Amino acid sequence: MDIAGALERAQQLHDMNQLEEAERIYRAALVADSNCADALYGLGTIYLQRQQYSESQDYLLRAVELEPAPEFLVNLGMAEESLQRPREAATNYLRAASLAPEDEAILQRVSQRLLHLGCEREVMKLLAGRAEPPLLILYARAAAKLGDWSGALATLQELLRSNPESPENWRELATAAARLRDYPTALAAYRRYLASRQPGDDTGQALLAFADLLLLARQPQELRDFLSEHQSKLPATSQALLLQAKLARLEGSEAEVLQHLLTAIELEPSNGEAWQMRLEFDREIGPEALAQQCQTLAAGSEAAPRDSALLEFTAGRAWEACGHFSAAFACFQRGNEIQCRQLAARKCGYDPAATEASMARIRSLFAGKVASAEAQTPQPIFILGMPRSGTTLVERLLGEHAGVSTGGENEAMEFLAARYYWDLENGNQPPPQEAGAEYWAKLAADYWRRSSSEPQRLTDKMPHNFRHIGLIRALFPAAPIIYLRRDPRDVCLSIFSRSFPDGHSYACDLNWLVHFYHQSCVMMRFWMERFPGQIMQVNYRDLIETPQQQSREIAEFCSLEWNPHCLDFHKTHGASFTFSELQVRKPINREGLDRWRHYERELAPLIHSLRACGEIE
Repeated sequence: MDIAGALERAQQLHDMNQLEEAERIYRAALVADSNCADALYGLGTIYLQRQQYSESQDYLLRAVELEPAPEFLVNLGMAEESLQRPREAATNYLRAASLAPEDEAILQRVSQRLLHLGCEREVMKLLAGRAEPPLLILYARAAAKLGDWSGALATLQELLRSNPESPENWRELATAAARLRDYPTALAAYRRYLASRQPGDDTGQALLAFADLLLLARQPQELRDFLSEHQSKLPATSQALLLQAKLARLEGSEAEVLQHLLTAIELEPSNGEAWQMRLEFDREIGPEALAQQCQTLAAGSEAAPRDSALLEFTAGRAWEACGHFSAAFACFQRGNEIQCRQLAARKCGYDPAATEASMARIRSLFAGKVASAEAQTPQPIFILGMPRSGTTLVERLLGEHAGVSTGGENEAMEFLAARYYWDLENGNQPPPQEAGAEYWAKLAADYWRRSSSEPQRLTDKMPHNFRHIGLIRALFPAAPIIYLRRDPRDVCLSIFSRSFPDGHSYACDLNWLVHFYHQSCVMMRFWMERFPGQIMQVNYRDLIETPQQQSREIAEFCSLEWNPHCLDFHKTHGASFTFSELQVRKPINREGLDRWRHYERELAPLIHSLRACGEIE
């Protein structure tokens, strides 16, 4: 048998996806030579394509033992990765790279797989000093995932200085900047991408992606103008209609919202986000009928995991509206189980030990006296606490006062903190006690740049900023800080009954929720002791039951002249980008108080854990 000729023919068939015939020839080659590494590699790759990972691993291991070629090692790593053996997979990827240090294609494949495994530091070491555009892009992604936001953008910007005509590089920069929530850079880069790309079949999708970016950047008027200009070029998809529904919601046009939603659902029946919004706006369909439809769709084979989770959460809230609380909680449970599986698949589930270590490190860094930037006026107003604790309500009350602009959930401080801690870890910045006022003033200026704002009385209601009060004090020593407290049972239930975005991995498991809630309280007790009299604690129940008194005290704390009409905030249309949007379009009411009592039986383990860690009596 001409083994070389047979293998060449098998490879041709393999490339044409004629796997059965290719397999037959590979096996014939093995009969002729049981130690034919190429035939073993071919069979292992076919099994990998068929998702028969154990069989694939067997053949690829034998091939690597005979001939440790880089391609063999990469495929072996992929088989091991699929068999939930990440350490072995990473070892083989790195071994492949060491055997082909100048092979761009191998380095690209290896780096992509290592990034998937969360081995960002290994990728940065592997690609340090490389100048090829695809490798620079992967280097930037690794830097971003490690928290080196400025380093990631700098790498991509350097790439574009040497190759400014590449549309794909502009798109990559836009994607990276958007992931880092640097929307001015993202929008500018995507405009360059649109201007430099060649028109093609995906023009509509490219325009839709830019429209979505405008929504993420919270520029509704620019989005409306863009949609009007390019309406004829946008694809007639459920996602395009959902985008228009979101815009109409921000503008307060409920009839237009519902029209877009119903059309989106007609095009894609299992669109979970569309059903989630429909529950809020459709007055015709009863909640029981909607709950049943959502549950049926969630269990169907056509729904993607994210859609299934959203459909379950929507069904749960609909059942709750009917008073069927056991059915509602069962839906919340199934939705969260789907989300937990998704997090596990992405290897980014909640890590209690890492959370404790991170927060303890922050406390140790800011335990001593820290210099601060000069207290220039005006300064932001920070409203923080656990999600679903009442931060949106306080922001809307403050937004009715003269001279106050509402900034919503501003992520600027989160990214400044990530950059600072990254630089600190890598020896590029001194610890807080050694940093001077000039350094903090530069970070404060960066905060305003990331907030797309000049210094003003701007509210910043990012709840998780409770971790960063030390930095806030260094940057803005005179900024009012308002800390919201709410019954932890209501907080945890409210979070558990919603689908939360990335950054809230604790949200989909009751044990994780208790742990993170307790850690947030530990953190806030530290800050309250560290900065006595500088943080106002507001109890949500007090705010609901005595709104006039509480709103007056909040205004006084923020050095504002109290506006008695602030309690009529629901009559003033304002765009809210959070789950609390509909609540803040209503007068202050008691609907959110003691909601947990409807689920006391289902929440018994959570209540026991909260009592055990001292957060309730």
